[in-house]
Amino acid sequence: MVIDVTYIHQRPLYIALFWCLCNSISNFFLAATPAIVNAGGSWRAFYWVWSIPSAVSIILALLWCPETFFNRPPVAFDGHILSQTENGKVTVYDDWEEVPGGKPEIEYPTSSNKTTCFIKKIIFWNCSSIGGWSAMREFPRQILICTLNPLILWVLILNALIFGGMIVTCANYAELLSAPPYNFSFQAIGLAKFATGIGAILAFPASGLLTSQVIRILAARNKGVREPEHYLPSFILPVIVSTTSLALYGIASERHWDWRWILLFVGADYFSAICIFTSNTLWVTEAFPRWKGAALVIVGAGGYGLSFALSFGMVPWIQSEGLGRAYRQLAVLTLVVGLVGVPVNWWGKRFREYIYSVWERDE
Repeated sequence: MVIDVTYIHQRPLYIALFWCLCNSISNFFLAATPAIVNAGGSWRAFYWVWSIPSAVSIILALLWCPETFFNRPPVAFDGHILSQTENGKVTVYDDWEEVPGGKPEIEYPTSSNKTTCFIKKIIFWNCSSIGGWSAMREFPRQILICTLNPLILWVLILNALIFGGMIVTCANYAELLSAPPYNFSFQAIGLAKFATGIGAILAFPASGLLTSQVIRILAARNKGVREPEHYLPSFILPVIVSTTSLALYGIASERHWDWRWILLFVGADYFSAICIFTSNTLWVTEAFPRWKGAALVIVGAGGYGLSFALSFGMVPWIQSEGLGRAYRQLAVLTLVVGLVGVPVNWWGKRFREYIYSVWERDE
């Protein structure tokens, strides 16, 4: 939704704000988990408390996010006729007679009461003409095509490694700090969530403000034209920070460094995960805008699924290699996958245009 209600130059800022704000607030509230559990007398109290804002969010999503769809009639531009379909495909015609349906008539707004307008805005299931069962039948095919797309598959694997490393770290540090020589209490471990919350806040200037500035500079050097490859530099910082924090966390936990170092590396790892969320969203939606829905499903759901599989696989991995060595190996693997972005930056545009030509023929 953030993509649909913002202009292209605003998206890095608002997408980063979405990821950073939501995750920082949730982590700050999670710091109160020990107090909620103690007050409720059971771990179930946590779910009872959070069921209230979850239910409210469903209602607010319906009332605060009205449908913004509108038909885009063909328009005359620079001696040609431009026609855009609902899925974003643009067709150029030389004359109005070539346009299906001919030249559209001028539509004048009709007056209606405020209640009727409000109800029409929140009814989202009857606005688009390309949805329905036919669109559902095509969606698995789009999912398969996006899965086999190397430019999306690379982001999927990178997201799984960085997010999976963050999940493993957040699960491990609680057990680490509760054991000797730290001996943190249940309440103190809950307060450690402030480290991840601060990491999420710091991700905003890194993934939002910095990315916007870099894209502006690259577009200026490209005669004002923004290319999807201009978003690739935003992957550099999360890959470096994730690699470094994972390796150092493994060393710090193995050698029992001061607890402040442990929380610093946990916050840095969370910082890299939030940054990569923003970079993933920007890259797949700008590189393949007509299939952004399927691409986001692959990178989001697929990456989260693989990351949780990685978190389960880390247990025997740590038992086999040891905590420090397993984290260092995961850091090296993250760096190697991140370096794939170098050839993508050089040859990605050419390959992306080839993929578009193949998909155009299929359609």
